[in-house]
Amino acid sequence: MTGKRNVCRFFINCLGFAWKLLQNKKLFLYEKGGDEMDGTSIVLTIISVLGTISSILFAYLAFRNNDKKENKSEGKNEGVVLSEIGYIKSSIDRIEKSLNHLEERYNELSNRLTKVEESTKNAHKRISELHDEIKGGSSHE
Repeated sequence: MTGKRNVCRFFINCLGFAWKLLQNKKLFLYEKGGDEMDGTSIVLTIISVLGTISSILFAYLAFRNNDKKENKSEGKNEGVVLSEIGYIKSSIDRIEKSLNHLEERYNELSNRLTKVEESTKNAHKRISELHDEIKGGSSHE
């Protein structure tokens, strides 16, 4: 906003300068004789100076407007990227929770398998003992 105010002030100052030039014809000397310029020449000179200044002003304002649009577009793109990163982060958190749950189940099943193996080992040992007793008992009879 202050940039636009400064540009407007500059433009108003240029208009004031042009008005002073119109009032004081002696600032411009004619090329050959050193005579004062006539009113038409001064007006045309002022119009050309104002045209140049206004074209610079409008070019600057167009540049600023385009720059704001670019910044807005870049901000929008950054917002989209940040939201996608947030979505990816939440997905990773969900996957980590699922992985932790699977790891707990794996550990639980591993412990259960160890107990079953021990139990099976004990059962085989008892079966072997019973087998030996039966085999040994039938030979005594």
